[in-house]
Amino acid sequence: MSTLTKKYTTFIEKNKVNYFAFISMIILVGGIWGGVASMFIDKNNAAPWQLALNIGVTMATNIAIMGQASFKWVINLTILAVITNGILIAINAF
Repeated sequence: MSTLTKKYTTFIEKNKVNYFAFISMIILVGGIWGGVASMFIDKNNAAPWQLALNIGVTMATNIAIMGQASFKWVINLTILAVITNGILIAINAF
């Protein structure tokens, strides 16, 4: 098992008890990050699929939280949303 995988597994196990603290931060920060990505997509008059991708990954995270998915699912979807929206911001910011 690699060091990164061990750190990830340890993070998941140690922070399961902090589920509600994490989801409040994820809803706030993830929503803002998704909104910033939407702004750049709209400002750049980008293809509609970019906005659909942005909304899809951001809302998937929120749906998992509201559906009370496991902590691991929420963290994985949050990582996916942050990376995807970061790439969309980078594409449309320049």
